[in-house]
Amino acid sequence: MQLSRFFLILNDQGISKRYQGERAVFHSRILPITTTLLIVLAIVVEIIYRGAAVATILPATSIINWVVCFLFVMLTVLMRRFEIQWPMYIICPLLTLLSFYYYAFHDLQRTTAAIYYLIMIQVTTHFLFLAVFSEAWLLSLATFTATITVFLNRVGVELLS
Repeated sequence: MQLSRFFLILNDQGISKRYQGERAVFHSRILPITTTLLIVLAIVVEIIYRGAAVATILPATSIINWVVCFLFVMLTVLMRRFEIQWPMYIICPLLTLLSFYYYAFHDLQRTTAAIYYLIMIQVTTHFLFLAVFSEAWLLSLATFTATITVFLNRVGVELLS
């Protein structure tokens, strides 16, 4: 059994086909759980911020939460009902983008300790996404690189102003 060094693809066709099948089964089982958790979190955020009026929430946050929930419902349906394989390649980048929104735009604070903490949490979260959804590491890395660049730019602008 050999892996290509760059793309981490199995060279043996038989083993590769079996791995692809097992990976599709794994994603078709974990995607509904992830989707359910995202919906529950979106409902909890709405209840806390809108229902209990604990604090204010931007309308963009609600829109982003519900759009991501809708996308994950659609990905779940595509993978479970129609057995389409390509949605598993965009799960990690979508979760990276959602977490990036919260780190960079919703929860950005100006203290150095808070910024350092957010960077560590963001890197750790992304590596967790990669460990669980490790199917498209190159696409996930590109997404993370773009998001961390924008985040660090925002941090620099906030600290200098």
